[in-house]
Amino acid sequence: MQKIFFSAIVIVMLLAWWYPQQQLVRLEKVDWEKRYEQFHRPYNPAILTPSMALRRDNMRRDLHGLPLDEFITTSMRGRVLEADMQDSRVWDSVLMELDQGSEVFLGLSEWPLQWPQEHNKPLYLMLNDGSGMHYLSLVWLRPVDVLEAGISWQDKYPLRMYAILSALILLAVAGLAWSRNSKESSSPSATDSSIGTILSCCLVLALLGAAMMFMPHLYGIWGQGDFGFAAFLVGIFLSLSGAVSALAFLGQFKSIRDLLNGKKRLIQWNYTPAEWQNFVQMQYNKQRKSVLQKLAFIGLLLLTAALLVSWLTD
Repeated sequence: MQKIFFSAIVIVMLLAWWYPQQQLVRLEKVDWEKRYEQFHRPYNPAILTPSMALRRDNMRRDLHGLPLDEFITTSMRGRVLEADMQDSRVWDSVLMELDQGSEVFLGLSEWPLQWPQEHNKPLYLMLNDGSGMHYLSLVWLRPVDVLEAGISWQDKYPLRMYAILSALILLAVAGLAWSRNSKESSSPSATDSSIGTILSCCLVLALLGAAMMFMPHLYGIWGQGDFGFAAFLVGIFLSLSGAVSALAFLGQFKSIRDLLNGKKRLIQWNYTPAEWQNFVQMQYNKQRKSVLQKLAFIGLLLLTAALLVSWLTD
């Protein structure tokens, strides 16, 4: 149980380590004069998809011939926020970083305005500094976009510092437990046997698969790309393989545990060192052959299931 418990804690820390920022916005400066010039340049329709070409033609029909100020107003089409720089000191640092040519990412705790609704997010921000307007474009990142964005890990993974602190505490607790167990003489346990170790690995594998199955929903990336579905599918196979393997070795683990607890013993005698070595070698060969047969059966079963799922998917 201790191995499985520590493994579960490690899995939770890994999930926290890669947990993406759920609400993030990217700010960039908008050069309207450059956009206005590029908009009136001729373009090659062959490089655009039909939907992109249709959207481009509609924009040209709506914006063609407009002066720059009307071009700006019509392009934003009401999806714009207005803010005063004097209301928050965040805008000073934002404009300073943007003047240096870098993008700025703000999370929910740093965003000085009210966070918009999911289906009504503005695309532009107008900042009034008292003497003029600064136009910024807003890109609202989803969790799957945050995972793929080239930003610093402090902005990308909000729980990573807590995961590091938890890992240090876990290492300290594991060190104290190991030092205490090394000083105390413990009786033989079924979990320390090879079958017990294999059973623990199978249960940890099933636990890891379950974590991968729930990870897309926990991260908020389900249905937002292929990564979430791939993790869910791999998690199913890991959980099935771990559960089937654990059931295959559960009977032997119970037999070893009963023998060590003094149950189901037919006879007991002492071996000489040579006899004990021969007995251990013989049991090792039998156990190795049995384990290989079970692993081959489990692999064949999982391969059949994978081919069946692939056939149904096709």
